[in-house]
Amino acid sequence: MHFHLPKPLHGWREFVGEVGIIVIGVLIALGAEQVVEAVHHRSQVDEAIEKLRAESADNRRVLDYDLRLLQKSLAVVDRDLAALDGCRNPGTIRTLEPLPQDPVLYPADVAWQGARDSALLPLMPALQAHNYAMVDGIMSGYATRTFDLRRDLDRTSGAVESVRAGGQDAGVCDAALLRLNELKQTELSLALHATFLRTANESALKGLHMGIDPRSLRPQLR
Repeated sequence: MHFHLPKPLHGWREFVGEVGIIVIGVLIALGAEQVVEAVHHRSQVDEAIEKLRAESADNRRVLDYDLRLLQKSLAVVDRDLAALDGCRNPGTIRTLEPLPQDPVLYPADVAWQGARDSALLPLMPALQAHNYAMVDGIMSGYATRTFDLRRDLDRTSGAVESVRAGGQDAGVCDAALLRLNELKQTELSLALHATFLRTANESALKGLHMGIDPRSLRPQLR
């Protein structure tokens, strides 16, 4: 039986060449793995951006609905305030209209939460990450104001129904007048915030740099 031993390396040059081949092979393997991983992450980021855009398009319709709803409710509030006539003659109050009870819808933020809570956020384009983070912050304020509206609507509906049930004394009239004025201010505030949120949402959807001054906005009630 014959054993063939590997040929010994002769000199540093041959040794370095052998090591170099091994190192190059390892680097090629690592590079290929990183390329595959980068392509996969790019695909995930593109998918997350598409979900954000689709959600923004849906939220545009939600906010348009909310603004129309607020317009309708504000019109009823104004007519009821006119009917109370400042409670100058409580005994001659005209019939009040019941307040609309249609719920204000809340825009979705599922796609943003998924992107924010994943490892993809640092890989997203900086402008889009910035814009959607701002939209998310504005949306939180919008949620708070919708809760305020629900509370004020419940209180005001009770006061209005007391008048509609036949209450004509000054105390009942003053309570309805106060609640209607509070509800009007809450609805105007929510309408302003809805306009602000819709403007921010449009900027994010179009990929524009978001620089919005809320003081320059007016409720877009159509």
